[in-house]
Amino acid sequence: MKRGVYSKINIKKGEKIRNEDIFFAMPYINGQVESGKWKDGIVSKIDIKPNEPISTDEVLMPEDNDYIIIKKAIHEVKAMLS
Repeated sequence: MKRGVYSKINIKKGEKIRNEDIFFAMPYINGQVESGKWKDGIVSKIDIKPNEPISTDEVLMPEDNDYIIIKKAIHEVKAMLS
């Protein structure tokens, strides 16, 4: 039972989307940002109207901090072994 991310307000292209700008609801639509993947600060690539689902194609998702830390550690170990 996934919940999708929907806009509460008008969001302009290029704006950072804040937690207070969205809500989670069903139905989840294939290709939509899932509630579990939501991160504050996602940037909109298009204008989004209130109550519209937010698609992964319509936003720039920031990289996951855990992924960045792991990636950096791997590169450091590779450099030490070289």
